[in-house]
Amino acid sequence: MAILPLMNHPERIAIIDCGTNTFNLLIADVFEGGWKTIFTTKIAVKLGIGGFGQGVIRPERMARAIDALRSHSNTLLNFGVKKHLTFATSALREAENGKELVNDAKSLFGLDIRIIDGDKEAELIYKGVTQSIDFESATWTIIDIGGGSTEFIICTKDEILWKASFQLGVSRLFEQLEPDDPILPEQVERLFDHVKTVLAPLENALSKIECHKLIGSSGSFDSVLSLLAQNHPDRYVRDEAKSHALQINDFIELHNQLLISTRNERLKMKGLQPIRADYIVLATLLITYVLKELGFTELWQSEYALKEGAIWEAIYE
Repeated sequence: MAILPLMNHPERIAIIDCGTNTFNLLIADVFEGGWKTIFTTKIAVKLGIGGFGQGVIRPERMARAIDALRSHSNTLLNFGVKKHLTFATSALREAENGKELVNDAKSLFGLDIRIIDGDKEAELIYKGVTQSIDFESATWTIIDIGGGSTEFIICTKDEILWKASFQLGVSRLFEQLEPDDPILPEQVERLFDHVKTVLAPLENALSKIECHKLIGSSGSFDSVLSLLAQNHPDRYVRDEAKSHALQINDFIELHNQLLISTRNERLKMKGLQPIRADYIVLATLLITYVLKELGFTELWQSEYALKEGAIWEAIYE
């Protein structure tokens, strides 16, 4: 059910997305006919570090999460936000002590964290991405690479045809694989074997649904676009567009560059946020596998994801 009526004068709402790597904040004004971003920011938390295998959030990560929520809560006050929704995804839904953060968020900041399952996460991502690009009459596959999980949604502009959440987040993969610096060929092969096994349901779904358009949302694809803009400033610009077409040959060139890079080299790359330096290679490996093995011929980046989908749902449903 919608929490906001459509109106002639704007009303302010905020979405906090407590992801595995970052806690993201979006503040928007809702008005008759749509909504407009007022402020957006993200804070690196790395909630899952050291805890995936045990199914817990480590104390230092819990403290970092509280600091991030305190900062976002202060921002809500500064912008005069009275209506807000807070969501949590993979790391919190798997952690035995996740309720501790939920309780602290409520008692300290008045934030009601809603821990959502993978299906709901995929639905919100779909509702976000479909606001960013005209799907026309085509079938698309959305990929959202997170820290703990990666969501895939096969869809049209009108409906979700198939969706699933897989434990293929880049923080989780980094902890499992413990890649060398730079990553070794045998580690790449081991990663691909793992991905092939895990993504068997996706491959089966795509064997029954013809789809050649892949669109990626969230941080990894934001980083890919920023890096491509550095490599090819004549073709890529980080502008106000809500989606961008990426040439697959340019992406593969970037991926090959990242594949042989060290962490220190990546930290110096313009367009790459420091939090992404550890994980971007695993992200582009995952994208490369999906492109090559599942038959996609178009690649796009969406500026919208879960937060924007939650705004849409809050207004209209």
